Amino acid sequence: MTVSVAIAVAASGCGGGDSSTAGAPPRSSAIELAAGTAPSVELCGFGEVGGAQASGAVKNEPPAPGVYQYATTGTERGKPLPARTNTTVTPGTARAGLTCFGSEHRYTPKVRTADVYILRGEDIYIVADGFVTPNYVQSVKPRPAILALSGTQQAWRGTFAGATSGTYSVEIVGRRTFTIGGKRVKAVGLSSTATFRGETTGSQKRETWLATGRALVVRETGTSVLQLGGDVERLSYTDRLLSLEPSGG
Repeated sequence: MTVSVAIAVAASGCGGGDSSTAGAPPRSSAIELAAGTAPSVELCGFGEVGGAQASGAVKNEPPAPGVYQYATTGTERGKPLPARTNTTVTPGTARAGLTCFGSEHRYTPKVRTADVYILRGEDIYIVADGFVTPNYVQSVKPRPAILALSGTQQAWRGTFAGATSGTYSVEIVGRRTFTIGGKRVKAVGLSSTATFRGETTGSQKRETWLATGRALVVRETGTSVLQLGGDVERLSYTDRLLSLEPSGG
C-alpha cells in the first residue's frame, strides 16, 4: 500500500519540482508530509475510521521512522527508473487507540508518491493520497477511508467519494518469508486494483507484500495510468526493500 499499501499513492510536502505549466488548470495542494514530523491531525482524518480495536487485540505497528532504500526496476512515461529509490516514513501520531503515519516514495527528482495511513488493530486504512509529477500536484482524500488491509477478511471491495471518487478491491494472496539484509521477515501478500474519477482519473493495479505486524512494504509491483489535469502519468515498477532498518533521513 506507498506505502504504498496496495491501493493509492500520495505526494509529500517537500515541493513539487517543476510543478507549473503555462495555461495549466489550478492544482490541488500537495499533501504535507515531512521527515521527522508526524502527519497533522487534520490530515489523518481520524473521524473517518471507526473506534479503536479492543484492548489486547493483535495489531499492526507503524514502521520505524526514517528513510528506507529499495532496489527498483521499471519505467516512468517509458523512461527507466533509477536502480535505487527511497521511501521516507514519518513518525506516528495516536488518538483514541488509532495510529496515523505517512510515507513518501521518491521515484525521480520530479515524481513522488506517498500515503497517509491509519492503523486500527490488524486493519490498515488509507486516509489521504496524492501525486507529484513534473507538471502537476494532485491529492485524493477518499471518504470513507480505503481499507487497505483487513485482519478478518480474505477479500473485500469498496467505494469512496470526494473531489476524486472511485472503487477498489483487495485480496490476500498468501504469506511468505523474505530475507532482507540477512534477516528473515514474514509478510502478507495483497493483490489490489483501484479506479479514480473526477479531479484524478485512471486506474492502478498492485501486488504488495507487507511485513507482518509492521506495515512496512518489503516488495511491491505496480502499474498505474492516471490523468492529473492535462498530465498523463504512466508508472510501472517493482520495488524490493534492501534493509529492515531505516537511515535517519
